[in-house]
Amino acid sequence: VLTTAMVGCNDDEPPALALVSLTANGIDLNAATSATGIPVGATIVATFNVAVDQASANSSISLVRQFDNQNFPATISVNGAEVTINPNTDFSTGTLFILTFGAGLKSTEGKTLT
Repeated sequence: VLTTAMVGCNDDEPPALALVSLTANGIDLNAATSATGIPVGATIVATFNVAVDQASANSSISLVRQFDNQNFPATISVNGAEVTINPNTDFSTGTLFILTFGAGLKSTEGKTLT
């Protein structure tokens, strides 16, 4: 007698959202504690492993000026797995800015950032 037990699994489960790269005008920001030499007119590009949901990007990505903790207005656009953060005005020379990807950021499949 031969008995085989099988457990099905769904190999089509979409992956969690993960940041692959983060640059500002070609300067690598990924894992940088405090990047320097960023041009004042820089555009920030975040590349993820899967397509990003535009609505969640708009509500979950923030750019804050560190010295007064004020939001720094930026236009956020999504093209598949690439998110572009384009500040509405130039960065101030010598000023620290903090870019945050909040917990609400999701892929188009509804998976959150890990």
